[in-house]
Amino acid sequence: MSIHRKLTKKYLLHNKKRTTFTILGIMMSIALITSIGTFLFSLNDHTTEQTKSEYGSYHLRIKNTNSQTKKRLEANPQIEKIGVLSKEKFFIDSGGQIEIHFIDQNTYSLLPFDPLSNRKKQGLIIEKWVADLEKIDQINQPLQLKDASGMKHSFYVQRIVENNKALRDGYTLQAYLVQKAVKKDRDIDLYIELAQEANFQVVYDQIQAYIPKENIEINHPLVGMEYSINNSLFTIIYIFPIFIVVLATVAFIFNTFQISIAERIRDITLLRTVGATKNQIKKMIAYEMWIFGGIGIPLGLLLGFFGYWIVLVLYQLIFEETEFSLFYFPIIFSPVIMLLSSLIGVISLIISGWVPLKMANRIGPLDSIRRSNRTVFKVKGFFRFIERVLSIETIMALRNIRRNKLKSIIVIFSLSISIFLFTAFSNIVLMLFQSDMDNSNGDFRIIFYQSEEIPATFWKDLNQIPEIREKQIHYAGESAPSQSSISNISIYLKDENEVDKVQKKLDQITAHYPNLEVVNVHENMKDQSSLQVQILIYLYGFAIAIGIIGVLNIINTSSMNVILRKKEYATLKAIGMSLKNLRKMIIREGLLYAFISGFIGISLAVSIEFLLYLSSGISNWDRSFVQDIVAFISLVMICYLSARVSSRMLTHSDWNDALKNE
Repeated sequence: MSIHRKLTKKYLLHNKKRTTFTILGIMMSIALITSIGTFLFSLNDHTTEQTKSEYGSYHLRIKNTNSQTKKRLEANPQIEKIGVLSKEKFFIDSGGQIEIHFIDQNTYSLLPFDPLSNRKKQGLIIEKWVADLEKIDQINQPLQLKDASGMKHSFYVQRIVENNKALRDGYTLQAYLVQKAVKKDRDIDLYIELAQEANFQVVYDQIQAYIPKENIEINHPLVGMEYSINNSLFTIIYIFPIFIVVLATVAFIFNTFQISIAERIRDITLLRTVGATKNQIKKMIAYEMWIFGGIGIPLGLLLGFFGYWIVLVLYQLIFEETEFSLFYFPIIFSPVIMLLSSLIGVISLIISGWVPLKMANRIGPLDSIRRSNRTVFKVKGFFRFIERVLSIETIMALRNIRRNKLKSIIVIFSLSISIFLFTAFSNIVLMLFQSDMDNSNGDFRIIFYQSEEIPATFWKDLNQIPEIREKQIHYAGESAPSQSSISNISIYLKDENEVDKVQKKLDQITAHYPNLEVVNVHENMKDQSSLQVQILIYLYGFAIAIGIIGVLNIINTSSMNVILRKKEYATLKAIGMSLKNLRKMIIREGLLYAFISGFIGISLAVSIEFLLYLSSGISNWDRSFVQDIVAFISLVMICYLSARVSSRMLTHSDWNDALKNE
């Protein structure tokens, strides 16, 4: 083992607290990046699967085309799968019509069928509302139909599936029949699934070149999920948290290595004096970085993945699963996330170690013999006036912040971001949820998705529910009120305890009308409150994690100042400043960081919230400043305690030794 490696190991073992502190900081930073990346990756995969189950896994649908178009599309290497659908009208004995969609296996795999009941025998696939309307209670009985020529056909019902608006063309009765191959060559519909690496816009433009635009239908929910990578909202949600964590990580590791070099200035120069080369000094620092990275990054990856898994388990024990649940989805181990987190850690270490390496490289063999860290500082204008009314401890704290601009900016940035995230996100979430809750009308709402005449029996059944106190009908647009222009009906109950009872009755009444949906406002508000708590927990957790890194930066910066300014502190103590005054100076410096960061973070949060208020169209901006006060007081307390911890280093300082070389 080379001498520079032995010296590095001895230094790290001798300074166990500093080594442990640094590794823990790197671990936490990498763990935070890993957990956020794993969460976003798992959430994106879960959301995509949910979108496919609700809207289908096809990206494009081409209507009223022919088999020649299908052959042409099959030659496109960016298209993964093509399904075929043809339609034929049949007549029911009762006089009604039903449209049967003949589909192949590809189409069946691309459409969002959610089975409720099933039988092995081949037959029709129908939605639940069609089964209820035609009183098909048991799927073992065949359905007798006639085609346009009057020929009779008998179809078994193979499967009854959940109602899904994405399966319907209008609201006529319809069923699906899976065949090995659809024989019809003309007036067919094609369902297209693109390859994973496909460029959606290029494929869409190619198809539009020979197919009329009105015949092309985009599955917008799925396409938006899988191909809108350049969407600004996607960038904010996915890139912004990682960007903030990376900056905080670089800031933390940068400060840590600066302290490491500052502590060893005398040792390094003595090594240079006895013959160590610049290259050997570089290798010592690089080897130290390699040790920190080799231990901190793998442990951070494990902590991030398993820590997130533990949070997921605890969350599922506390919150019930609803459609508004944020974390009820499987956690996915992604090698890509692990590789990216490791790469970010390595790059952070390289960037953070570059300046200390340059610092060590500039140290000459005799530099530490009479090394002084004095900095000329000129006081001008407004600052001269301010310093006349401040105590000496506060004046020196202000000067130190201005003297070390880079480190001060890093600390203020970390803390300001923490305050901004904590206050802005919580207020934005509260504002959005409050707005949504204020707009809810009644205890139930019946929504009309398509304008059509509703039979009198519907209104009669609705009026016969004794628990209903009042009904309010809302019409769409500015047209004259009519049944065909109804948007929704708000229903108010006499007693809120009858919610479950009325829910069952409303479901029975609307079961035969696929264009109607019953919304339980009570249940929605409860779910929204739960979702609000979940979002706040996630955002506060993220803000607190960034805040912890910021606090570590404060401790690092304060420690760095104590180490680099020992001679200055010793001189001040020699001319009459007490140890208590020196501690006050360090504590006030920490408090100044808190006041500056708090002002910047809260101002930025208020500005962002006001811009969102102006763009949202909300009539009243009722902002609460409770979160701002809580966040500011917490920041002041944390910075005060951090500065006190750093000031304890002065107790163990050897002041005579610090003045020997002066």
